[in-house]
Amino acid sequence: MQSVAQPLEEVQKIFCRTPGGKKAGRLIQHFTQYASKVYGFSQMVRQAKDGRKQPHIKAPAIFTVAFFGAFFCMESMEQMDRWQKTGVFRQLVPKNIRLPSHDTVRQALMKWDLKEQRKQHNCVIQRYKEQRGPQKESINGWRVTAIDGVELFHTKAYRCPECLTREHRDKTTDYYHAVVVAQQVGGNANLIYDCSGWGGQG
Repeated sequence: MQSVAQPLEEVQKIFCRTPGGKKAGRLIQHFTQYASKVYGFSQMVRQAKDGRKQPHIKAPAIFTVAFFGAFFCMESMEQMDRWQKTGVFRQLVPKNIRLPSHDTVRQALMKWDLKEQRKQHNCVIQRYKEQRGPQKESINGWRVTAIDGVELFHTKAYRCPECLTREHRDKTTDYYHAVVVAQQVGGNANLIYDCSGWGGQG
């Protein structure tokens, strides 16, 4: 693989169209080999941590399934169980390790070690810069970054100390979390450089 952008795009297209297909399987293998060699993906998997006590399915398996689920356009957590039946994630996790259900993944992500995850993300960005990724994905020589806020979820029934609030005319209140994201624009990589909680979060 000479470029990270084109192979990633190709893998996504094939996997989203034919989950579990042989061609997708080969591309997954090539991608993980490349990502491990250049960006330390295997190390990221090994270092994944969450706060569950004595879990039956360890954090590295959760990380692998969640990462590729998001990468391959998984539309919902429930779709994770359907993809498991087609053998999608069996290509990614060793056969002697049990695959997590979407409920297990959700529980693990709720207790995820975000400090460790941010540290790993920063290492990926640093390696990307060393590989001259921003220059290769520039627009007519310009390196462009988009900064925008996005609401992650909202609820009327639950509130935590870091929730933002939105009052409605009918006197009801939404409690929500939002982040500000800085993302590269141009080319195919479109990496997220960083994100920060909005309104004092994170």
